Amino acid sequence: MSLDIAICFMIVMIYFSWFLPYFIPDNLPFIEFFGVKLGAFGFKDFSMFVWFVSRKLVIIFILSSWFITSPHWWRYAILSPLIIYSYQFWEAFQDVSELDSVGNLRVFPLVVLNVALVIMVSRFVKYRSQFMAVYEEISREVDEMLDEMKSKYPQEAGETLERIRQGKKGKGYRQKLRALEKEIAARLDLTNG
Repeated sequence: MSLDIAICFMIVMIYFSWFLPYFIPDNLPFIEFFGVKLGAFGFKDFSMFVWFVSRKLVIIFILSSWFITSPHWWRYAILSPLIIYSYQFWEAFQDVSELDSVGNLRVFPLVVLNVALVIMVSRFVKYRSQFMAVYEEISREVDEMLDEMKSKYPQEAGETLERIRQGKKGKGYRQKLRALEKEIAARLDLTNG
């Protein structure tokens, strides 16, 4: 329930962030909002600053909602562009002469760390999927053996044993029992394993 609310909030914020710059008049050096003076932070005017920041926010909200809703293991790869755009958003509020350029090198170690994490997780998933494939193959063979044991053969072997018991005093009693034993062992594949 709270995840749905968070996603709805992000969708509303994406829409609001996209159209926010169109509500701000051009050529304003600053704006006062509830007693707080917000400047252009090195941009030509305040509307340009809001346009830049709102575009970064739209991408951050889209990537965040994709990261939150993705059920797949590779969703951590989404963190790399999310880290870069979050830094660029933060950088817009700093007094720098160039944006989206050399400053991105500051977050490069975080991106490399995230890529290394994704590679490690992918290898773990690869090995686990290989083990799961072997496990499924073994499970299938065990199921086939159990199905084979559920066949009429155990009943037939029991009837054969009963006939041998009834002819106990007859010639070759032990030989017939040993032959039945070998047949059952071969059937269960106990002697070859």
